[in-house]
Amino acid sequence: MRFYVHRINKSLNPGTTKWVAELALRPLSLEFSKERRLVHKDGIFKMEESEKFTAILNQFFKAKENFVSYIRNGRITDELILSVIFLAKLDLYVRARIIDPDYSKADSRDIEDLRALIKLVRRKDFNAESKVYFNPTFGKGSMMVGGADADMIIDDTLIDIKVTKILKLERKYLNQLIGYYLLSLIGGVNNNVKDRPIKNIGIYFARHGLLWTIPLKALGTKKKFDEAKEWFTKSLKNDTQGDIKEFLF
Repeated sequence: MRFYVHRINKSLNPGTTKWVAELALRPLSLEFSKERRLVHKDGIFKMEESEKFTAILNQFFKAKENFVSYIRNGRITDELILSVIFLAKLDLYVRARIIDPDYSKADSRDIEDLRALIKLVRRKDFNAESKVYFNPTFGKGSMMVGGADADMIIDDTLIDIKVTKILKLERKYLNQLIGYYLLSLIGGVNNNVKDRPIKNIGIYFARHGLLWTIPLKALGTKKKFDEAKEWFTKSLKNDTQGDIKEFLF
């Protein structure tokens, strides 16, 4: 989805931030450090990475190549889908420190599923006029909750993606988006405290091809949101059980 939105808005030069998956490489190198070995080549001794990590690194660079090709030609190949599944596994490691037993394989049903999901996306729902943010963070706000990033911001709309077969607006989905918005009021977007573009929030139900949005002004006035921000900030400071953080995730 990120690749697709990047491609249809490539004239805006989106995606200047790194992939979340890229943050997995250094800690994974340490995870496999016990499998490193000292080798002698051309009169020089050097430490060689483990075969597992070398394979992961090669797949990552291949994913970069596949991404560039897709942005250029728009063809969704099985190889591209394999790369995004691989990146999702790295993403899981970043967020939960879960190491997949085999980064090189993917279930054929997952490939079919992802191909079907991307066919449901309506281009007009994600065409941007001026700006696109992928995995936006909220500066000081994100730091207060131990790190938080949303899915994307298209112009002035914060969008979260839900891949659920049940087409239902759950209260927890709304809570999550309001929580992200409050974090943006605290820290801005991507470490720019003055950048506060969000005026709408939305949920894209990927299995239904449906984007639901609502303007924030329909949920409360600026004064009410400022009061909520103050309450939220104080509550986070006193959140010894992690209940407020759970509100976001």
